[in-house]
Amino acid sequence: MGSSEKAGPNYTYDRSKYRAFDHFYIPAYENDTEIAFEPILRATPTQLIHLAESFKKNFAAVKSTASMPFRIASANHSRRLFHQCFMAEKIRTLKAEFDTKSEEEKIAIARDIARAKFNELMGSEDRRYEGGLAILADLEGLLAEDDVKLAAAELMRQSEALTWGTLEVLANDLFITLLNKKPQLTDTLLKDERTKKRFQAKDIALLLSTYSYNLSDHMGDVFGGLVKIDDIETLRAIYEVLMPSNFDLLMLLKGSELWKLNQRRNLILHRRSVVDEMYTRNTGDTLPSGAELIVLPRQLEDDLLLVFRIGALMLNSLPTYSV
Repeated sequence: MGSSEKAGPNYTYDRSKYRAFDHFYIPAYENDTEIAFEPILRATPTQLIHLAESFKKNFAAVKSTASMPFRIASANHSRRLFHQCFMAEKIRTLKAEFDTKSEEEKIAIARDIARAKFNELMGSEDRRYEGGLAILADLEGLLAEDDVKLAAAELMRQSEALTWGTLEVLANDLFITLLNKKPQLTDTLLKDERTKKRFQAKDIALLLSTYSYNLSDHMGDVFGGLVKIDDIETLRAIYEVLMPSNFDLLMLLKGSELWKLNQRRNLILHRRSVVDEMYTRNTGDTLPSGAELIVLPRQLEDDLLLVFRIGALMLNSLPTYSV
């Protein structure tokens, strides 16, 4: 569902006209995740394809979770439409021309014709647009219930935290895999002022025994056990050192939007979304202390796009490592 009413040859929706867009995450296009990830999967080296596939799976899971109310409303609308077609065809099988058919045969005939008519209706742009309006009306009807509005707001907050988590998982897995494949990268990390302080020699010594002092394929596992990339400062430092020539990536890592996403995630996970002075100081948000953080669907959509762009840039750097 797009952003302007009946724009161009395709019907879209002016999001300012429908309250549902303020409470529920509604994807703009079907199959957009598949389309977006196709070039990433194609460009990722075969031996590292699992990283791209895991990122795609986690990313799709967040979108699926966030859009669940919309998906349910959409499925209900489709079922209603099919049922209308099916009931009409069942009535037609009462005609004399079907008298030689058994009840099971009549039902099978009605179902087949109904399915064909349903598919034809769904292929109509006008009918899809009308269906979208019906789905929006169903969602807006749900907002009459306070419990639904509370649940929708909580779903947006948890999806926001999962959005950061999708990037965190990729950053950690990529870090470990790169060091396992290219252990010489650890020398760079241990010499650079931005990262060496994060690795303590005594901790490294304790972990060595885990792998019987054989680090031929486990350097990433050792260093991954020392440092978890679960905060934005560590994320920036590690990838500034590992991918110094990826200027687009570094710009996004240093940007204020990623910083704010991380702060929202921390508030959601550690303070049950209740704003405190530290949050307002770190983000510049004007919400008063004690207020509950609200994550609007459009904010979630922007953050999903941000995480996708960062993940894509990280994965696009892999061929330069020749691993």
